[in-house]
Amino acid sequence: MAIVNRKCNSIVELDHRPELLDSPTGRSFANEELHRCLITQESPPQESEIVIIGGGIIGCGIAAQLWHQDDLRNNFIILDSHHELCGNLFDTWGRIGQRVMRSPYDHHIAPDGDLQMLDFARLRLSELTEVERQQVIIGLSGQRAVVPVDIFIAHTRHVISTHALQDRSYRIRVKKIVKLSDSSHNYSLILDNGHTLLCNRVIVAAGNEYRELNGVWSRALENFPDQVSFCDNPQRPSRGNRILVVGSGMTSAHTLVNCYKSGCQITWLLRNEERYRCADFDTAFFRKEGIARFEKIPTLIKKRELLVEESRGSIMLEFYPILQELEHNHNIDVLRFIEPTSVIKHHDALSVHFNNGSSIEVDQVLLATGITPATSVLPKGVLLHDGRYPELDTATLELIDYSGVHVAGALASLVLGPAAKNVDGARLASQKIIPALQSRDQIQKSYTIRGTWPVTPPKRRAI
Repeated sequence: MAIVNRKCNSIVELDHRPELLDSPTGRSFANEELHRCLITQESPPQESEIVIIGGGIIGCGIAAQLWHQDDLRNNFIILDSHHELCGNLFDTWGRIGQRVMRSPYDHHIAPDGDLQMLDFARLRLSELTEVERQQVIIGLSGQRAVVPVDIFIAHTRHVISTHALQDRSYRIRVKKIVKLSDSSHNYSLILDNGHTLLCNRVIVAAGNEYRELNGVWSRALENFPDQVSFCDNPQRPSRGNRILVVGSGMTSAHTLVNCYKSGCQITWLLRNEERYRCADFDTAFFRKEGIARFEKIPTLIKKRELLVEESRGSIMLEFYPILQELEHNHNIDVLRFIEPTSVIKHHDALSVHFNNGSSIEVDQVLLATGITPATSVLPKGVLLHDGRYPELDTATLELIDYSGVHVAGALASLVLGPAAKNVDGARLASQKIIPALQSRDQIQKSYTIRGTWPVTPPKRRAI
C-alpha cells in the first residue's frame, strides 16, 4: 500500500539502511557552549531599526547572515518566547525521540565562509559512531548523507555563539504588528507584556504551528486532554498502553517506533497511503534550477497546488523496512483510507468510531497531523492564500502594502517554493531580504542628507 520514491539526487543508489536512524542523542561535543545560546534578557529596547520575530532556525540563520554585513550588524535584535535560541525545535525533537536529520549536511545556518556543518562533523569524527563516520565520508563525496541530530544541534549552537546572537535576543512574544502613519518609525510591535517596540523594518520568521484539526480530533483534544495530545507532548506512553497514532509524516514514524520500543499496543491511522522519500519534497527545489522552475509557474493557483502536493506528509526511506516489518508481524495495526466520526469515553478508555462502521478502543491518542505557517503575528488584514501563504513582493519578500515587513520560512513559500520552510530556507530568504534592507538603508541615508525622498520610488514586483 505504501508509495516509495527512492530517488535521492545521487550518482549511485544509496543504501537506505534502518541502522542510519540509530544515532545516539544527548552527546555534548567539544567546545559546545549551551549557556551561550540561552536568552537571558526579557526587556527589549523601546526601539530598533530591524526586528527579527522568531529565534528559531530561520530567524537565527538570517541573523547570522546580517551579522556579516557591516552596515546591518549592529542594527537588529531578535524576539522569541523560548528560553533558548532554536530551543523550541530542539525540545520537540527530544520529546518525539528524533535521532537524525532528514536534511543533508549542506543544509545548516552557517553563512558562507564560516565553519560548515560537514567540516564541523569531520573535526569530531573520533566522537561519532562507525555508521556516522561512514555517512560523513559519503557527504564529502557530495551525496546525500544522514546527519545525527546531535551534530546539527551542536553546530547550530556553535553558529549562534560565534555570532553572539544571544546578546541581541530578548525572551518575549510579539502579539501583533501595527503600521504607523504619523511617526518617525514605520511600525509598532505590541508585546505580550503590554509594552510596544518601535522599528522601521521587520523580518517575520515565526516558524510553524499545529495545523487546524477537523471537528472530531478538535473536540477530542478539548474533551479528553489527558488522553488525546500531540505527539510532542512530554507525556510518555506506558508499557502495555493501547496507542492510536494519527498522521503520515516523520513525527508519526518516530512516534510509532518509540511506542513499539516502549512495549505499547499500536494502531496507526492514515487518511491515505503512506509515502516514503529521501526528502520531504522534490530535492530539485533545493537548487537554483528548481527555484527558477517554481518562479516560472504562471499562476498563483498552480503554485498553491504544487505547494499542497509537496507538503503532504512523507517519511524517510530508512523507516520503510522497519514499519513494513512491524505491520507484517502484526506489531502495529494499520488503518488506511478511513476517517474518524466520533471519540467517546468508555470506562477508562476511549472508543474511536470510523466512517466505515468500525471502532477501536485505545488508552491514548497521539496526533501527528502536521504543521502550517504561523500567521497570527502578521498585520491585520493581510491576504492569505489557502489561509497560510501571504502575497509577497518577489524581489524583497515584503508583504504587499506593508513595505519594510519581510517574511521568511514557510510564509515565503509562494516566492521561494517548497524549500522556503526547510533549514536552507534561511539562506534563500537572506538572498532577497538583505539586499532589500541595504537598498532601503541607502535610500534613508539619501533622505537624511538631501531632506527629500527620490521623486520616483523603486518599482516593486508583486507575485
